[in-house]
Amino acid sequence: MDTGNDTTAVAVVGLAFEFPRCDDWDTLTEILRTGRDCLGPMPAARARATGVRHLESDQEGGWVDDITGFDHRLFGLSRAEAELIDPRQRKMLQLAVRAIGQAGYAPAELRGHDVCVHTAGYGGPEPTLYELLGETGRRQGAALTGSIRA
Repeated sequence: MDTGNDTTAVAVVGLAFEFPRCDDWDTLTEILRTGRDCLGPMPAARARATGVRHLESDQEGGWVDDITGFDHRLFGLSRAEAELIDPRQRKMLQLAVRAIGQAGYAPAELRGHDVCVHTAGYGGPEPTLYELLGETGRRQGAALTGSIRA
């Protein structure tokens, strides 16, 4: 494709996602090609990390493997700020950085350039993190911005 001097040209150069049992392109295409089922019981490590009691009677679901790993320092956040951001938004930040890396760039290289990272995500269950916090927690600015729906 010859873009010449076309200022409306767009290039998709990086991609990142996380689905149950799938976080890379090769795995996604294999799942789609074979029709593999990605549902299963809650992983024991996830139950331990979240404090959820896993029962044999629980229904199977689609579980993303790592929901606890988040380097708050990478995003210039204190631990307290990071804990007040909805986990889905923390995951979206990680995926945006991974997409930039998949494109062959470091985030700092893009500073001062016209770059856009498009994101999409499932809104998720109710209530939001903000709605679960007590009055003291709700007064924190990050509690509100970390719970805004896309």
